Amino acid sequence: MSDSPRDNAPLTGGLKFAAKFVAGVMHLRALCQFEGVDGMADVSADNPLPVALMGGGSIAVSGTSASMPAVVDVSGSPGPVTVTVIPGAGNTSKAEYSTTPGAATHPGAANWQAWPPGTVSVIATDVFLGRLAALRFTRVTGSATDTYEVLA
Repeated sequence: MSDSPRDNAPLTGGLKFAAKFVAGVMHLRALCQFEGVDGMADVSADNPLPVALMGGGSIAVSGTSASMPAVVDVSGSPGPVTVTVIPGAGNTSKAEYSTTPGAATHPGAANWQAWPPGTVSVIATDVFLGRLAALRFTRVTGSATDTYEVLA
């Protein structure tokens, strides 16, 4: 079968489409364009698609938590927020998030939710797409120091 199928437009011979077979499945090819300085521009290795981080990267924090929970204010970020927990040797650790305004300054009054990975004993990372107020990191078991990283 041809890698360039035609549509069934009667009497015109049809339009030709670009396609490629991958593992026995035909995938249509498309040309990616963006609005450049001089009008429409094709994406290529010499003219890559321009991208911009939307709110990401404005808060970068790493720290440790031992016997007391550590609270990180991420209220200034619209998201996404990437969270990594690195439990100390033999430890189990957890992260929690809050959308309660002022959670970082008044953590006792905030509503906290467990992060999706739950309590972990090995390195774990998760990405929150929405707006958060604060994150809280707690060593659950063990005596070693845990490490956390936040990019928001």
